[in-house]
Order: sequence, then structure tokens, then C-alpha cells
Amino acid sequence: MDAQQVLALFDRKIRQEPSVGADSGSVVEREPGIVRVVSSSDGWHGISWCDLDGLDADAVIAAQIQRFSRLGQPWEWKHYSHTHRP
Repeated sequence: MDAQQVLALFDRKIRQEPSVGADSGSVVEREPGIVRVVSSSDGWHGISWCDLDGLDADAVIAAQIQRFSRLGQPWEWKHYSHTHRP
């Protein structure tokens, strides 16, 4: 298996299909171009995967900021260098 295959598998299994325990209070939310994890107040909140190609990136980003601001909790947007496209 080459590096590109490993990274594609990582993106699919970890970032696009994040596992959350049923009793963790976490949910995976999906929107066009976004996979978001929202947890109970003490869990991790963030964007685990995105693909904004063909979307209005500014609008998608603004929507995520608005969504997470309602939680009043810290959150992060995961970014990996291998997903950067020139």
C-alpha cells in the first residue's frame, strides 16, 4: 500500500466516518462538504473533514462558526497538509 492509499483510507475511515460512542453524548453531523462532530459539553467539538470545492466556502465557514458559537464551547477545524490542493 502506498502513501496516497494510506492517506485516502485515513481520510475515509477516521475523518469522514468518525466513530463516536453511543453513550458519549457525541453526534456526527453532515452537511454538503462538511463532517462535524458535536459532543457533550466536555467532549471534542469540531470539523473532522471538509471538501469545499464547488461550494461557497465563505458561506460554509460562516455557517460552521455560527453552529459552534451556539454551543459556547471551544472547537477546532482539523486540517491536514495532504488535503491541500494547489
